[in-house]
Amino acid sequence: MSSLLSSIGNTTINNNKVNHYKTYQHNQYGKYIDVEDFGADPTGRKDSSAAINAALEAAHKEKAMLYMKGTFYISEQIAIDAGTSGVKGIFGAGMDKTVIKFNKAQKGVFNSNSNNDDIREYAGILIDGQNRKTVADLSVEYTGSDFYRKGQSYFGKVTGILVNDADNTLISKVEVSGANRAGVHFTSTASQIHENGHRLTFKERVAGGQLDENDANVPLGENNRIVDSNLHHNRVAGVLVAYQKNFTADGNYLAWNGHKADGGTGYGIATMAGSYNYGVTYKNNTTDHNYRKGLDVHDGNNILIANNISNGDRLYGIAVYNRQFYMDDVKIIGNTVTQDKNFRLAADDNPGLSYHMYSGIQLQTNTQFKNLPGDGDGYFKISNNTIKGLDVYKDDIQTYGIEFRNHEKQMDYTLNITNNNISGDSTKYLVAVINDTRNGIGSGDINISGNKADIGSIGKGASPVYIDERNSDKLGLHGSVTVNGNSISVRDAADGYNDFAFLRGNAETYNITRNKLNYGDNIDRTLVEVRGTGRLDSDVNVAGNQFNSSDESFNDARYGGWLKYQTADVFSDGNSHNSAKLAALDTGSRGMTLLDVYTSVLHTVNTAQQAEYSANAAAVRINDDSAGNGSVY
Repeated sequence: MSSLLSSIGNTTINNNKVNHYKTYQHNQYGKYIDVEDFGADPTGRKDSSAAINAALEAAHKEKAMLYMKGTFYISEQIAIDAGTSGVKGIFGAGMDKTVIKFNKAQKGVFNSNSNNDDIREYAGILIDGQNRKTVADLSVEYTGSDFYRKGQSYFGKVTGILVNDADNTLISKVEVSGANRAGVHFTSTASQIHENGHRLTFKERVAGGQLDENDANVPLGENNRIVDSNLHHNRVAGVLVAYQKNFTADGNYLAWNGHKADGGTGYGIATMAGSYNYGVTYKNNTTDHNYRKGLDVHDGNNILIANNISNGDRLYGIAVYNRQFYMDDVKIIGNTVTQDKNFRLAADDNPGLSYHMYSGIQLQTNTQFKNLPGDGDGYFKISNNTIKGLDVYKDDIQTYGIEFRNHEKQMDYTLNITNNNISGDSTKYLVAVINDTRNGIGSGDINISGNKADIGSIGKGASPVYIDERNSDKLGLHGSVTVNGNSISVRDAADGYNDFAFLRGNAETYNITRNKLNYGDNIDRTLVEVRGTGRLDSDVNVAGNQFNSSDESFNDARYGGWLKYQTADVFSDGNSHNSAKLAALDTGSRGMTLLDVYTSVLHTVNTAQQAEYSANAAAVRINDDSAGNGSVY
């Protein structure tokens, strides 16, 4: 692995002890210092903190890496800070060959209402205010007993590795377990300070729109990465991310984080609520049976979540939303999410809380209905994902394949939910868009196209495709809704109040076209219902849909027919049930033909997909920097 560089002339004095040491060379990490040369105990029976501190001093002097092999117990954290700034990083012989154990007890309880607490002192390894450092090829294990407190999801302060106010950090091939907060935490304590002459902290000024990510003084950890790591059995999250720009998590395994009795926390990876983040990428990660969510964003913008696997995460496979900082650009692409119907929580340890819901993919803006600074057009994409194993638990209405919610009053947004594959035994909704702009502009441009679904049953009180623009009564018409070219099979029964699509809102145009639906049971409820809520009639086009069922019965009078509408100008033609053509309908004077509808829908779909290019251009502007260290996606 290494070759000796020098063996004489190197000494340090630590606690009045003279240490003679050697420097070595590693093919990947370059010059390094070995902690065993300073008396560190690789059996873990003795406290190695003093020896490691002496080795850090030497590595600082030599501008070298610190190397550890064996099992080491530390009573003090290993810190790369202003006093050891010359240390390039820490590396071991591999996760199974280098293990750092610590058990320092925390004082007090973390304040999860603000998420502002400074918890640096409780990290096993700390990188504090130092750029371009590496931690690699080792394991960190917290062995303290203070892991679970009944009814307290976020009491913990202990983190395995904490990276604070640092840029270009690489965490690679590390394993962290047992921490009562996060395995690895990227953050900024500088975000909580007051710049000279200002009453508010940096965080408060960003939240208020006085500063943004382009201001050079805004504290951010830039271009930090965690790759190929194993973060498991930590209390809050495997990885927790806050105050970052151009952050990447790539190729990690994040499993069993949280606690079996608690549905309030337990994330594979999450950005922290109440923190600003710009340019967050999760790719090629695997999350496995985390006790709340697999991949999560609580606050952030310019989000890319691509080519990940979520296996059995209890409540959500992927969830993205914002609370205190504006969000207008999210892409969730090419992920595979599998629900485990046997991994559920019948009763939470906090009385009164219930966690029976499940969403394969959830995306929602401005969850707290705040007037957030920001005026950009929104672009949201949920495409080419596979969601498997859907199963309703305890008849919970909040069971979704894909769930989207918009609460931004004035955001003019495009939403593409396209080419996803959804399957399972049961669900309440396959795709649901549930918005509330509270008398803002209402609907955006919503495109639900090319999706495939194979589900056993649709539960009571719901609809396979559900779009509801709440509090949109008497708004001006705005946006469009297109449900086009989807293929849905319901093997047993569709027991919702609607057998296909329920659409309500102020969209200028509703297109329900060229969908194929196969039902193992009979169709005895309304298939398509459109309720316009605007001041004027919405244009509604229902064309080229093929409805098939095992029973020839159709158009049950109890439910008012297969097509229902209000405040709408409806054109319906080219639809069929079991190959028998359904009667055409034209309630207005638009003079439409089938060809007109198909041409218009093609243009609408293409326009929605083209919106991605302008969103990508904005992401390039945000994620690029003059030093060439930005990431573009």
